[in-house]
Amino acid sequence: MAEMAPLRPTTSELSRRYPRTQEHHELLAKQRQRVSDMLGEYGAGLLAVIGPCAMTDSGASIERETAQLAELTEADPDLHWLYRAPIWKPRTNKQDWHGLETTDPETAYRIMTSRAATTANMAIEIGIDPRHLSRYGLTTTLAWKGGRNNTQPELTDALALHDPMLPVAVKNGLDGDILSALTDVEQIETARRGVGARAILLFRGGLNATDPDAWEQQYLHTHALTGGRFLVDWAHGGEQAHDPQGRFRKSVTGQVACMQHTIDIAERTGKAPTGIFAEASDVESPTDPVVPFSIAIEGVQQLAKVKQSV
Repeated sequence: MAEMAPLRPTTSELSRRYPRTQEHHELLAKQRQRVSDMLGEYGAGLLAVIGPCAMTDSGASIERETAQLAELTEADPDLHWLYRAPIWKPRTNKQDWHGLETTDPETAYRIMTSRAATTANMAIEIGIDPRHLSRYGLTTTLAWKGGRNNTQPELTDALALHDPMLPVAVKNGLDGDILSALTDVEQIETARRGVGARAILLFRGGLNATDPDAWEQQYLHTHALTGGRFLVDWAHGGEQAHDPQGRFRKSVTGQVACMQHTIDIAERTGKAPTGIFAEASDVESPTDPVVPFSIAIEGVQQLAKVKQSV
């Protein structure tokens, strides 16, 4: 890996400004264990990871949405909710904004530390700079490897070994093929020798599934290969495949259609996933389109009800 510029402020400086207590560590460990248990077994429960495409500096809105998900988690033991809030974003256009870590790292760190101490339900992508594991790992309940980074074995190693108690999801690449991601999942779990948190495939769709029928075929193929132990992404390739104009573009309408299609498949076939990812928030997104928070919550609850009944 090429030499990278130093992270500024340093992680040591930030940890002194925003310290964590033993109580915070215990809360995080409890939440991670619950998530890992759900990832490791295909049962009636459902893991839901919903939140903005990328974290912004809207701290009050993040506090409100994470608190709502924490309340939902407490209300139903079969549903566990995490808040997706990537602090760094891979972008196709390298001139685009790459996330709050690149423009206001102190705010990103402060938000992560605050929410970890209060709700411990933050989920982030770890991208091309594995040093983000050192910076954000102790505030993260679930980390994932993105689809644009599927050819980075050193990132898989870092996710496996930096903190073996951190649950990990691995997205398939943009081409839609899931075999490489499944190999990464196996590599992480093997490296942890059965004593760490679980790893799982995150099915994002891709270029082999550019319309709803092809997407369903790939969904069912993924379910068959994993025995149902996988997460499905309603955004990205999923929403693109459900583009109402048939142009394989991202849209709120497409993501809602992908959500409804997942529920329909579960009702028709009994083949629901272990959990879902969705880009949803009531905060305006500076990156990809996001579904209104309440609509994503209602969709998750409907899918959970279907899964419990089959």
